Amino acid sequence: MHYTKTSQAIKLALIYLAVVISITAQAQKKVTYSEHIEPLLLKNCAPCHRPGTAAPFSLLTFDDAVKHGSMIKYVTGKRYMPPWKADPAYRSFANEKMLTDEEIVLIANWVDGGMFKGKSTKKSKVSLSNANTRTADALLAAQPISIKGDNKENFTLAIIPFEFNQEMNVESVEYLSSTMKIIHHANFGIYAVPDPAIDIHALKDPIDANFVGAKANQLALLSQHIVYYNGWVPGSTPITFPKGLGFKMPRRGVIILTNHYAPSPVDVTEISSLKFFFSKSEITRTVQTLSIGSGGVGEIQPSLMLMPEEINDFKIQMEIVEPLSLMYVWPHMHLLGKSYTAYYALQGDTIPLVRINNWDFNWQEAYKFKKLQILPKGAVLTIEGRYDNTSKNPRNPNIPPKIVFSDGLMGTKNEMLSLILVYLPYKEGDENTGL
Repeated sequence: MHYTKTSQAIKLALIYLAVVISITAQAQKKVTYSEHIEPLLLKNCAPCHRPGTAAPFSLLTFDDAVKHGSMIKYVTGKRYMPPWKADPAYRSFANEKMLTDEEIVLIANWVDGGMFKGKSTKKSKVSLSNANTRTADALLAAQPISIKGDNKENFTLAIIPFEFNQEMNVESVEYLSSTMKIIHHANFGIYAVPDPAIDIHALKDPIDANFVGAKANQLALLSQHIVYYNGWVPGSTPITFPKGLGFKMPRRGVIILTNHYAPSPVDVTEISSLKFFFSKSEITRTVQTLSIGSGGVGEIQPSLMLMPEEINDFKIQMEIVEPLSLMYVWPHMHLLGKSYTAYYALQGDTIPLVRINNWDFNWQEAYKFKKLQILPKGAVLTIEGRYDNTSKNPRNPNIPPKIVFSDGLMGTKNEMLSLILVYLPYKEGDENTGL
């Protein structure tokens, strides 16, 4: 018996020693940019931190990382960056931008250790999607728009005509602005205008969205054949489609772009543009969008009205009449949003779609599923939103709080509860199709 206990003690001591040696070896191993840090930055930071975006600086190169090393260490250590809001315990997504505790420590060790570059390895060849790295195949820009510095919101329509030699297969679209900080959100529709008798250049000047007036008839002519609809909100990254999926850019048509400008204290000249990335692969399935809630289908219950000094819950429920294969879900609320959940139920089972426990208007995203998520016929889709219209809410734009409601105009100080679905009509086998 004594021999057995001694043997066990020696065995445990050896295991402990091996663990200590392993930890020590890892601690002594030099952390380098090429092997350890670059893959993390390219995956989690560079989709926003690159030239031409709203981010204040780029993080595509070693020099970029060294220049901002101390800040990177601080904001990742506080988990302020990267700003991924979806709850990973509820649903995991393909485009997650999150750092583990170990990765945060790795970054800190790299900064504290002198920020060595190291030799290039296979790991350091991680890159962004084509839509983020290669030059756009087409850049279509709106006319400059002058925004008065009167601290008032502005809604403007811009008509961007285009003509190509042939239809183009689109795999990604990216919205850009010369002054991203004043863009509350942007929506755009792509319309085919095949009739040569309709002048696609007729509406050159920006239009006040609240006073369309006599131009309504011309807009109606241009917007008869919608091809694709999408948008941009703060924090979102471009939506890209796998091979064979996407939409066809018509040979001739217009983009009708609606910009919602946040209040500005100074005069600003803004230019919006859209980058298009074309694919040589044929589009075999056309991507579609559906907006649910404010400004879309489905009824919010109770009516979206927030009383002062109250926290209120609202819900949308709708039955799915045709099966859908979801690629992305895009939740949306405004400044008083507190939490957001979307799921569907069928035959007693509840399937999670997305949950955001701490809503932040400044960091919104189109969340991409790892494989097509089927929304079956007969399923009941539920969207739940909680709103905080109290004086304790630091994001409340009204102090003291006021009655807030949705008037359909999408003003920042009003509210919305919506979910945009980016989907394909269901086809057998979609359950096993990865994205």
